[in-house]
Amino acid sequence: MVNEQLEQPTRDVLRRRQARFIGHSDDVWTHLRNWIVQDGEIPELHIGATLQDHALRASCWTIRTSPGPEGVTELPGPDPSGDGAPHYELTGTVEWRQESSSVVLRVGGFHVLAQPITVQQVPGTSREDSVVERFSPDFFVPPLGTTVTVGCRLEVMADYETEDTVGAPDRLRCGWVVRHLKIQHRALSRAPGSEGEWSVGRVVRVDTIERMHRWTDEQGRDPITYLLDLQLPT
Repeated sequence: MVNEQLEQPTRDVLRRRQARFIGHSDDVWTHLRNWIVQDGEIPELHIGATLQDHALRASCWTIRTSPGPEGVTELPGPDPSGDGAPHYELTGTVEWRQESSSVVLRVGGFHVLAQPITVQQVPGTSREDSVVERFSPDFFVPPLGTTVTVGCRLEVMADYETEDTVGAPDRLRCGWVVRHLKIQHRALSRAPGSEGEWSVGRVVRVDTIERMHRWTDEQGRDPITYLLDLQLPT
């Protein structure tokens, strides 16, 4: 599998791009799956805490070339899946690429891994193996140095997901300061045509919290996802 990486830009170029990035949305909410906290990979965070050494992923519904500038813009209304969850247009420059579904984008002062939001079973594996990969026929991998805009949901990646992205720049991982915290509560319903299987549905309410409690935040069988408003350390 071929991957490519763009050479580091000069400090002056980065300074100009950072200046253009200052106008992004004040609150940029990033999803964090609660099992990552329950497993102990990420501690119970609180406002003002630092999320150490973790990468962010832009799970993309769309990708297109763009004139720029780099930045993040919150999109109104439900996301393309019909869910009332934060989603964004994120514009950045391709610094690394891997066919056929992974791109590292530089967005002002940080980097993010852009991948399709949908998955498929890896060809040649059985359903019992549960081996899946990020894939969408509409996702394309632009040349290095291209500016693109993706319509996406931002997510904190688990360690194993970052390690599986072989060859991605080390600067994908960094520290983040937690500015605000929320919990998304989701509906739980039986999967269509199934007697015993349950599926996680749409967001039914969102609560603001001061800190996480890994075992008590999830009330009964109410599935949750954390939302983190993150900021690079100053």
